[in-house]
Amino acid sequence: MIGIDNLIRDLKYWETLLVSSMMQRPIQKLIDIEDRIVVNDEESYIWDDLQQRNLKSAVAFAALTTKTGTSEHELYENIVEIPHYESKWLQLLDREDEKVLVKENFKDFRDLYVPIIKDNFSDCFEINDKGEFIIDTNDSASRRHLIRHLNDNVFQNIQHKVIGTRNYQKTDSKKTKLKKDPLETDQKEEIADDILSHPIPQQQKVLNVALDKILATHRNSRLFLFMLTAPFFIFFMVFKYSIKGVIIMHFWRKRKLREQMEK
Repeated sequence: MIGIDNLIRDLKYWETLLVSSMMQRPIQKLIDIEDRIVVNDEESYIWDDLQQRNLKSAVAFAALTTKTGTSEHELYENIVEIPHYESKWLQLLDREDEKVLVKENFKDFRDLYVPIIKDNFSDCFEINDKGEFIIDTNDSASRRHLIRHLNDNVFQNIQHKVIGTRNYQKTDSKKTKLKKDPLETDQKEEIADDILSHPIPQQQKVLNVALDKILATHRNSRLFLFMLTAPFFIFFMVFKYSIKGVIIMHFWRKRKLREQMEK
């Protein structure tokens, strides 16, 4: 269960990516608000505004981190990977086969994202008749357009060099120094300029690191639970006794060397 206020902030700011990332996949609404006689304004705001913004941010992020010439499947796989760590060490916490997920739901992914791509990003990249994702990596205007659609929290974590634990302002709360506000447009443009000044691999690394910061801030519980599992315990014990063995071997060799010198 999640409160409406928290849902709104996560869709709007990718504050935790716990719910917004799940809604970047094909989902089934239990109640279709379009079939209701009276549409609640808050529900309409969530689905027609925030969810669409969430999906645009997902497409923009995936397009910026997907290699040109790869398949359309890989574009959607990179969307599925948004809530997964990019760091090789932290990837141990993520156990999901995004290739299988996309393959089994490919039509649903296309139904969800093709209209968004056509309406918002048709000038930035294309999916050709062969089903290949094609983007001109030298077209800075297109990449800038994609960057502008990135979620605010991605910008926040590019701007700050260390992981921040502050959350966004609640819709009904007073401003406090312990909360953070969205960046202004000119601030985002400065960050976009800095990103575009780097080669493509570095641009992708910057974006992936920013996403890892969001995940690391809100997934400490998963790391803690992993530390309680048998694989981690076995790894820890092997590491512990390996260190002990190295230390004992070091002193044993020193002792042997000293004995030989005394003889």
